[in-house]
Amino acid sequence: MKELIFDKNSRKVILIAILSVVVIHIAQVVHASVTAEPGSEEEPLVSQSYVDSKFEEMAKKLEEAEKRLEEIEKYGKFEALELNKDQVLIAGASAELILRGGKAWQ
Repeated sequence: MKELIFDKNSRKVILIAILSVVVIHIAQVVHASVTAEPGSEEEPLVSQSYVDSKFEEMAKKLEEAEKRLEEIEKYGKFEALELNKDQVLIAGASAELILRGGKAWQ
């Protein structure tokens, strides 16, 4: 078998040829992605009703979040109460009570 022997100049020529092919291929891919036509596989279109439905879903989620935030602000604050003798305080399961003075038993 005959061995192929490449001198310095032939190696440069081969390297330039390979790099040229790679650069041309990259340029073609970039050009195809930049010049994609609307409605093609690369650049699909959506209908106005689809976009509107997504905005409605987001608006509903935002309203729910605002309602939850209002509830947290309403019930998440500490409020000082003053009870007179023989008054009874009935609190929810997650209530926190801090006795500031007096007696808390019957």
